[in-house]
Amino acid sequence: MAAPSSPANSSFVPANSTVAPPALVRALQRCAPPQLAGVATLDLSQRGLVNSDLVGLEVVLKMCPAVAVLVLDQNNITDIAKLNSIIATCPNLKTLSLRANPVGNNPDAVTAVLSLIAANSLTTLDLSNTNLHDSDVRSIAAVLVTNTSLRSLSLSGCVPTVVLQNEFRNVLMHNNSTLSQLNILPLAGNAEYNHLKDSSTHMEIVTVLAARRSAQAGSAPPPISSSSAGSLSSSASAARTPPPPSSGPVERLPPLSPVQLDQVSQLRAILPHCTRESITSALVAANFDPNTAFEKLSTETASREASSGTEAVIQAMLRAEQEELERENRRRAENESADLALIQQMNEQQCAELRAKTFDCAICACDYPASDIYIRDLCYHKFCRECFRAYILAKIQDGVTRDIKCPMGGCKELMTMIEVKQMSDPLVFAKYEEFLLAAALRDDPNCRWCPRRDCGNAMIGNSDNPMYSALI
Repeated sequence: MAAPSSPANSSFVPANSTVAPPALVRALQRCAPPQLAGVATLDLSQRGLVNSDLVGLEVVLKMCPAVAVLVLDQNNITDIAKLNSIIATCPNLKTLSLRANPVGNNPDAVTAVLSLIAANSLTTLDLSNTNLHDSDVRSIAAVLVTNTSLRSLSLSGCVPTVVLQNEFRNVLMHNNSTLSQLNILPLAGNAEYNHLKDSSTHMEIVTVLAARRSAQAGSAPPPISSSSAGSLSSSASAARTPPPPSSGPVERLPPLSPVQLDQVSQLRAILPHCTRESITSALVAANFDPNTAFEKLSTETASREASSGTEAVIQAMLRAEQEELERENRRRAENESADLALIQQMNEQQCAELRAKTFDCAICACDYPASDIYIRDLCYHKFCRECFRAYILAKIQDGVTRDIKCPMGGCKELMTMIEVKQMSDPLVFAKYEEFLLAAALRDDPNCRWCPRRDCGNAMIGNSDNPMYSALI
């Protein structure tokens, strides 16, 4: 790594995107101490870092005591407690970016994030796309009330509701809060993006942030663009530079005179449901004409009330439809349960009737219960199991295998191998298979038996071979 020309603005970004902290430590150890002393920005984005790599990161930060910006975007770090302890040893570190790390999937990580914010050491924190839930964001908003150092916070993609926007607005109204850059909009592709971006709550937040930046800078409020005001840039480096000026029309909020402040108070008394910020914005848009501002605010209020009334009717209709659907599902489930109970009762009744009946054996002509009767699948003739088993055994002992007919007189249906196996002992069935194989070999014209005495093995050969055809 070449020596930086300006230590105060130097940065270290590993060229290899796969460099992990252990390899990074070895690379830094080869650098001269003066080269590392001036590193102010350490960018380890998209390095595949996990919690076990934090030990190496701690060594790296000790080699770079002047680091003020640490970028860990798009890794897999969830041990924020360990990261917090590392940051505590870096007094110059003011900016931390953890974009796209799965922090919200780990409750312990969320708790550590709250401790990180409460430590009053960072001025810029980027938690965009970290899977934070609504409850996590509420906890962050509560901690911000007592934080006196954090000036820039990004939760893009983590706060998709107007309710949470209202909570952050209340935080900004608190005297101890020092936030002047805040992005709590969902991702641009989210269906709620335009709705939340254009909401009155977001515009109030934009107004407060602009006034706070002006107070911190000790100058007039900067121009506020509807597309970029009050948001943190998408990367940590961009968060440290001012956003580019918007190409569209911009709105300036000049300091209010006593007369204008009196107009705000009068409209506030007439329209108590409107916030002071919304009244101020309306007056600015109307060139401080109270009548025009009043008409605009009244129209917006009526429109909101009409929209909320229509939304309430729609929600009531949807609830009624959902309740009717649930009742229909319950009725269908009750009917299905009744049908199943009836079928089960009928089956039990039929089984009981079948167990009570007796059947005649077609061989011994005796009566037997259903459990002792074997009914053939092909011809449905009934035999007691003892007689049927004895009949099969007699046929096998006589060497009859392929033409075992049904014991019922005049029936021409043959026995199947499955029936023989079910009604025979294992030794008897093995003998049956042996006879069946021998019968099949005898029918093969290419089969010859070994001429050696007591061998009994068969051979399948080619009848064109004179030596093979000579075997008898």
